[in-house]
Amino acid sequence: MAAVALVLFLGISLGCQHKKPVLVVPQQPPATAAPQPTPTPEPAAQAADQPLVPVPAPTPAEQPKTAETPKPKHARSAAARKPPKTVVEAEKTVPPPPTMGQISPGPTPADAAHNQTSTDQLLQGAEANLNSITRQLSKDEEAMRTQIKEFITQSRKATAENDPARAHNLAVKARLLSDDLVRQR
Repeated sequence: MAAVALVLFLGISLGCQHKKPVLVVPQQPPATAAPQPTPTPEPAAQAADQPLVPVPAPTPAEQPKTAETPKPKHARSAAARKPPKTVVEAEKTVPPPPTMGQISPGPTPADAAHNQTSTDQLLQGAEANLNSITRQLSKDEEAMRTQIKEFITQSRKATAENDPARAHNLAVKARLLSDDLVRQR
């Protein structure tokens, strides 16, 4: 019995020769995007007598090494022990949102004249397409022709009411429908 107890005692105290001791290294907090240096306060009497000399921060090579971690034999175990990398993005400058109620510049007289000319050309093209149709129209085509004439009338009314955007929109619709009607021959 004493022999068994001695073997157990030696086995426990000596342990396995293949195991390596596990060293626990305290983790440092993640680095910030821009570390702020801390100023060192100096006494007022010293500051008046001597010029200020900046104290350089110790480099990683100069810092004392606490505990060396043994190199693992297996790459998988090393990857499992590494803490995940954290990426800290620099702050992006975002332009301020436009203030509410800001007035944008209105259309210039040249823009208004161009839009009116464009609207007139669209209406003339739609009327020319309607006048060029000489064949007999089906009921659907006749309904389309009525709709085109209605768009032309509404566009002219919008121009008279000083609503150039609506007039141009209606003229575009009339022209597109008249183009489709002409193609259906």
